[in-house]
Amino acid sequence: MKFGKITFNQIFDKLNEDKYSFEEGELYMPQNVDINEVGIDTELYYGESRIIDNDTDEESIPKEIKKMGFDFGFNGQYLIDVYDNLIHYKASVDKKDLLKAYFYYIENDTFIDIDESDLRSDYEPNKTTINFIENLPNGLKDLLIIKKTFGIPDSISDLKTKYLKNGKIEIESSLYDSKIKLRELTTKINECIILKN
Repeated sequence: MKFGKITFNQIFDKLNEDKYSFEEGELYMPQNVDINEVGIDTELYYGESRIIDNDTDEESIPKEIKKMGFDFGFNGQYLIDVYDNLIHYKASVDKKDLLKAYFYYIENDTFIDIDESDLRSDYEPNKTTINFIENLPNGLKDLLIIKKTFGIPDSISDLKTKYLKNGKIEIESSLYDSKIKLRELTTKINECIILKN
């Protein structure tokens, strides 16, 4: 998709046409506007990703985007993930649903809950078991990341005990949710994962 100014009205239409057009850039917010004040007609900017300084690893917004009055941005892939999650579960999805679900994801780092009454009539959860097998590259640190990503209720000490005893951790999860959440993990952790249907 071409970079430029865009509203959630247009984003929704574009996602319906070709959701992968948002893979390459970031969605920038207007300066001095709280994300809770963004509506479906608020002018945003879809542009190139933030610049990373090779020496300091610090990120900065491209100067041209800053000059136009836009500030912090979010990866375009989030739009695709949120959209996929909504259409997978919800019987009917509109522009306001996308706006609400997107900012919920940004603020909470998880997908919005769908009311049971709003679920698609053909929705059937596909269950899978996720095995985090031996040799997680960073041990306990990776366990903490996995716990957060999948919302595992066990304490970290319980997870550590299970992992050290069995060399793996099993999580029962929706197959669709699992595939989405696995994208959030590093490649090295993903290499230690097996999905079992």
